Amino acid sequence: MPTALVVTCVPLLSLVFHWSWSTGPSNDFPTYWYDPTVYASIGTLPVATALLGTALGALVGLLVRRTVLAMGVTVAATTGLLLALAWLRPGLWPADTLTGRELSLRVSDAWVLGDGMVTASGERVGWEYCSTRAETARDCMIGRGGVADFVDFHPSTHFWPLQLVESGILLALTALAVLTAFRVLRARHP
Repeated sequence: MPTALVVTCVPLLSLVFHWSWSTGPSNDFPTYWYDPTVYASIGTLPVATALLGTALGALVGLLVRRTVLAMGVTVAATTGLLLALAWLRPGLWPADTLTGRELSLRVSDAWVLGDGMVTASGERVGWEYCSTRAETARDCMIGRGGVADFVDFHPSTHFWPLQLVESGILLALTALAVLTAFRVLRARHP
């Protein structure tokens, strides 16, 4: 019953959030598709997350046998898994790289993962190694051998591949939790 409720209600809530996010005034509170709150609230990820929470809750409930404690452990475990996946998210799909001049203008709706300059030997030097003032930073980078700018990024077209890979991981963990819960149930009630 909880799974049926999750599969029915969470997509509707996700659609409402997507509608309100996409039609809201972007100048008042600009958010992008890669913002952690927005990313986790639209697409396939909310359903996969809710299913994982439900499966982990059933498994932990079978193991702990104390309702409030099981709820706390489930919330902690689900949160830990989601934080780990959010940390791994940039590497779940290969990033694009641009090299040249004035790159920030070409990646306006992109999730920038790193930028800096490339030396003649191909070594990458990030902007964090130089001063924060633009003209001084560029001079510093050129002094370090920088010949061209580079930027690593996920364009907005990477939204669905990233969503599907992350949802697949969550659904695999959900299946593992369900399988483990059935094994525990069979072991306790043969």
